[in-house]
Amino acid sequence: MLESTITSTEFMSVTPNRVDEIEDKIEALEDSLSSVRKVTPIHDSTWYVKWISVAFVCCAVLCRSVEEVPKIFDVSFSIVGTAGWLWVGFKWHDRALIILNTILLAMLVSGAFRYYLTYFGWIQ
Repeated sequence: MLESTITSTEFMSVTPNRVDEIEDKIEALEDSLSSVRKVTPIHDSTWYVKWISVAFVCCAVLCRSVEEVPKIFDVSFSIVGTAGWLWVGFKWHDRALIILNTILLAMLVSGAFRYYLTYFGWIQ
């Protein structure tokens, strides 16, 4: 039979240190789980373009929701906002942003082009 090399008083002195160590690890894990880490850059050029583009897209939706505003304002604001987001997607190497905004930009530019051709009487 193996005898214990730690006496009961040594065991009692080791246990509180180990408990404190475990409690510290648990607290650190809880802190890391409760905090949200931002992964997008802050206050660089993409940050400003991103928020300006959001404002343009919101203005476009506002123009779209008011029937008295001509459609070209909606399309123009959407083109600027979408082009901004496309640029941000390229800078971030984010394929989802690039694909989405490339498709949207192509549709919006074709709609604006058609509007101007109709406005100037080149097509009916």
